[in-house]
Amino acid sequence: MRTAAIKSLVYKEFYMARKPLLIGMLNFLIFALMGVLAETSFRSGNLALLSDVIKDDIKEMVDLSAILCPVLMVCFLTLFIADSSLKDEVTVWKRFYCATPASHIDFAVSKYVTFLITVLAESAFSFVYTALICSIIGTPLSALYAAYILAVVVLTTLMAVLNHVGILLFHTKDKAGLFMTAVLFGIILIPAFIGMNFSDADSAREVVGKGLIFLLPWMPVMTAVILAVGCAVSAVLLRRREA
Repeated sequence: MRTAAIKSLVYKEFYMARKPLLIGMLNFLIFALMGVLAETSFRSGNLALLSDVIKDDIKEMVDLSAILCPVLMVCFLTLFIADSSLKDEVTVWKRFYCATPASHIDFAVSKYVTFLITVLAESAFSFVYTALICSIIGTPLSALYAAYILAVVVLTTLMAVLNHVGILLFHTKDKAGLFMTAVLFGIILIPAFIGMNFSDADSAREVVGKGLIFLLPWMPVMTAVILAVGCAVSAVLLRRREA
């Protein structure tokens, strides 16, 4: 594994994804501005003129949307990095793998170093933005909000890794998308509906909130495991291709 080769390949990953990353950041800024304006309006704008009954009904939903929508936009940046693998397929870059001074391990590690840098950057953006929203709302950045952010980070990281592995396996975006969706259904959605029978939305929200807070310390570990496993699988797939 060559450090210089990995640095060059990491630069190549960001260069290939530069336009989608800029669009993703623009989407984040738009949704972030909408969230700031909505929360500001609740304090000193038109939404502050609503009756207390109506305001109480929609305030919690607006608070959560103002946090999660921009966070989701910025966390999609990881998926844009995964899409650069498709560009490698379209340009038949694999024909030049053996002609470069980098091994299949270098290619795999560079991709997941890029993922790691992106995950750290989007997490920092998300926490800074959420702290700003919380200061406008007048509440501290709670463990539940932190759990929401890290849950989105874990989910989008898993989606990006599955998308990348799917492209290496099937060489097309459509099949890679189906692969990602099928695995996500198996890992997340099916267990989520087994044994859950809530009498109302409030009890369901309470259980989900407690579950997220319980998993909060483990979410960075889960993200690291997803990246490590994805890197190992990608190295094996690239090795098979190189052979």
